[in-house]
Amino acid sequence: MSNYKQIGVLTLEGKVTVSDNMVFHLKGNGYQSLYLNEQNLRLEGSDIINLSKTNFFFDDHHIDLNLLKEFLNGGKNRIDCMISLGYDFQIIKKVSSWYMYDKTRLASNIRALKQILVDNPDLTNEIEFNIIMRLAKDYCVLNNCYEPQVSDSPFPLYIYYDNHFSGPIEEVKILLEDNPDTYQEIKEKIVKARCIIDDIKTALCSDNATDQLINSLKNDKEEVRKYVAIELGRIGDNKAVGPLIDALTNLEYSSVIKWAAWALGEIGNEQAVEPLIWILEKDYDDFSVRSQAARALGKIKDKRAVEPLIATIDPELIHDYMDELEIEYFNSAIIALGELRDKRALELFKAILDISENVDVIADVTQDVLDNSFKIEY
Repeated sequence: MSNYKQIGVLTLEGKVTVSDNMVFHLKGNGYQSLYLNEQNLRLEGSDIINLSKTNFFFDDHHIDLNLLKEFLNGGKNRIDCMISLGYDFQIIKKVSSWYMYDKTRLASNIRALKQILVDNPDLTNEIEFNIIMRLAKDYCVLNNCYEPQVSDSPFPLYIYYDNHFSGPIEEVKILLEDNPDTYQEIKEKIVKARCIIDDIKTALCSDNATDQLINSLKNDKEEVRKYVAIELGRIGDNKAVGPLIDALTNLEYSSVIKWAAWALGEIGNEQAVEPLIWILEKDYDDFSVRSQAARALGKIKDKRAVEPLIATIDPELIHDYMDELEIEYFNSAIIALGELRDKRALELFKAILDISENVDVIADVTQDVLDNSFKIEY
C-alpha cells in the first residue's frame, strides 16, 4: 500500500474528486475509496480514467463512520445512506440509465429511486438486510461462512453467527426478523469494528504498514489484535508470517487465533502448514478456530495437510442434531480437501455421502466439492 496514495472519494455517480478539484470518471465500478499508483494514472482526452481493477487498490473500510451510523440506526437520512452503500456494494446497480435491484428496474434518477424506497418498505427492508449482511461479512462480524466454489451470489451460501444461528441467507433473514435484539447486536458490532479499524488506519496508510501492524499484534485489546491479523492477511506480506504463527500459540484468545489462521491462509506461505496442522489436531473447544485452520490449509494447498484433515473427520459422528459449529468444521475440512484435490479423500467423501443424508448441508458441500474439484457424482 505504500506505493499508493488516496486521490479522492468516488461519488454515487461514479466521479472521483481530488484535492485540486479535478473530477475523474471511473468506468464500471461502484467503489467508494480509491488508491492509484501514480504511474498507472492515465488520462484519455480530458479527464477520463479507464483502468482495470488491478491498477488500483480499494480500501473497503473507508466508509464514512457517520454515514454508517445513520444507516444502521435508522436516522432521517437512512434512505440516502442506503442508496449510497447499496451502490458501493453493487447491491443497487446502475445499468445504462436505470438504477436496478436484482434484475428489477427501479428508477432512472435518484429522486425517483428515493421515492420508490419510501413507498415500498418491504423492498427497502430487503435491501437494508442485504447491505447489513455484506457489512457484517466484510467486517468479519459474521462468524465463518461456507462459500460455494461456483456461485453468482455475492453472499455466502451458509452463514454462522456465534452460537445464535446458522443457515442459508434466506433462513437467516427470517431468524433475524424474529430476533430483533440479535439484529441490533450485529449492527452494533459493525460500528465497533469500523471504529477499531479507524484506530489502526494510521498504520494501514503508512510506508511501513506491515511493520506497524506487526507491532500492533501486541496490543492489549483482543479485538484490536483480531483486526490487525485480518489486515495483515489482506496485505499479504510474507514478513507477517512469523508473528501470525506466534499469535496462533496464545490459546487464551480464540478470536485472535481464528483470524491469524485466516490471515496465514490468505498469505499462503508454506511455513504456516505445520502450525496450522497443530491447531487442527489440538483438542480445542472452539470449532470455529479449527475451521479457519482447515480453510487456511486448503488455500495453501500443501499435501502435508491431507492426512491430518482426513483424520479429523469421522463420518460416524455425522447426525441430524450436530452442533452448528461442528457442522461448520466438517464443511471447512471437506472444502479444504477439495482444494487439495488429493484422491486419498475420495473414500472419505463416499462414506460421508452414505451417512449424511439427514444433514443436508454436509451432503451438499461434499457433493459440491466432488463436482467441482474431482468432477465426480456419487
